[in-house]
Order: sequence, then structure tokens, then C-alpha cells
Amino acid sequence: MIVVGAGRLGADLAAELAAAGNEVTHVESGPPDQPVGGAGSARTLAADPLDPATLEEAGALRADVLVVCTSADHDNLAVAVLAKRRFDVPRVVVLLNEAGNSWLFDETWGVDAAVSASASLMALVEEATGGARRASLDLLTDRLNLLEATVGPRSPEAYATLAELGLPAGAVVAAVVRAGVALVPGASFRLAEGDQVLIVAEPGRTLDLDTLFGAQAEGAGGGAP
Repeated sequence: MIVVGAGRLGADLAAELAAAGNEVTHVESGPPDQPVGGAGSARTLAADPLDPATLEEAGALRADVLVVCTSADHDNLAVAVLAKRRFDVPRVVVLLNEAGNSWLFDETWGVDAAVSASASLMALVEEATGGARRASLDLLTDRLNLLEATVGPRSPEAYATLAELGLPAGAVVAAVVRAGVALVPGASFRLAEGDQVLIVAEPGRTLDLDTLFGAQAEGAGGGAP
């Protein structure tokens, strides 16, 4: 698996995919903001992702998935074309930064799936969970509470992993949206300022969200606990 993305977004995504047990190479156009190393983590390659030699060195000839999430749509599209036509990568997922460019992001240009940075939280969660039908989600909200919270500012060392949050029984973090990308996090996922967190909780479950996230959550269904 290859992740192409400058800055913290690409590094965080690569690290999370590696933590889930995938073999991941993170291609960074310059010195990475957050270099990742050590056993079981993503390998970082600082080189030009628009150069076919870079993608080959990253393992494009054997990769089953390539995710490209730079902040420039024209770069994302160029990498997608290279990955599909030059290296025949089976699945190419691309971040769409500008909604007006959506007509370009299709199979003609090597894109198997495009994730819009401006998509709503619920649409991203549905996509991340395999395209669940809205009817199923409505049924869920009749029985559970869906809460959305935005992580507030605090000192960098104060941000907790999900395992350290101390959520009570009957409440779970279902997804985190960071910079417009929906992530399905594990226990080692570390929150950051501005993350949007979707929590599923049993009816009547009380959570001190100000303490947990530094911001009050909003109910997305079933009433706020």
C-alpha cells in the first residue's frame, strides 16, 4: 500500500494504515513533517511522486492500493494516472480538494474512488463503513445516540489516544474526520486539534465531552445524552 501526501495528513494516514497491519510506504515530496520509523510502521520516501521512478521505488508494481492526498488536485490526478496506467495499481483512491474538479476524478483518469474534502461528516462515515444505506442509519439512530464533537485547542502533549480517553462502557468512537478525510481509528489513534469525532452511545449515557475533547458535542440522532 502506498500513501502519497505532503505534510501531516499523509504521514498520519500512513501511520494509521501501518498500525492496522498493512505494509505501507509514505511518499513525501520533501522532508516529512512527521517522519515515521521503527518496527511495524510506514516507510517514508522523500522524493517527487510525479516521477515514475519514485512510485516504482515505493513499490507501485506490487501495491494493491495507492492513496494520494496532496493539497493540489492536479498533482493528485497526475499521480493517479501514473499509478493506474504505468503500474496498473488495482485500486487508486484520491482526495478531491475542489468540488468543481469532480468531473475529472473518474476511471478515465485512473481514479477508482474520490473522497471530497468538503463532504459532510455523515457521508464520509457511510463511505468509510462500506456505503451503509441511509435507512439503516436512521434505524440505528432510533436506538442509539450519535454525537459529533470537534477537538478543541490544548497543549500538544495533552492530546490523548483513543485508548487513553477513558470512554465509559456503552460509548465508542466510530470515526474521526481529519482534514476532510474519514478515518476508522484504532486504540492507538492520537487525536489532534480540529479533529471531528463521531461517537456512538447507548441512550441515557452521560459523557463529559468538554473534558474529553475541549468542545461540546452535538447530537446527530436519538437525542444527546
